[in-house]
Amino acid sequence: MSKRRAHPKREKYCVFCKYWIGNADLNFISTTTGYSFESFVRGNCAKRNTTMSSDRSACNYYVPNIDAEKLL
Repeated sequence: MSKRRAHPKREKYCVFCKYWIGNADLNFISTTTGYSFESFVRGNCAKRNTTMSSDRSACNYYVPNIDAEKLL
């Protein structure tokens, strides 16, 4: 797997959504860079009841999780 860096303010990925259930090894880097995480990790979406990738652009049900809210 490869690591990806993203900031929840600029990128709305499933890994930052409170409905996404998975382990993408989310690690805080800095307030300007955001987080690093494993891309292409599969997890379940509790809202849509389907499997989603950690680096997929979020859908209409996106709600920031606790980690993403810290940087918004």
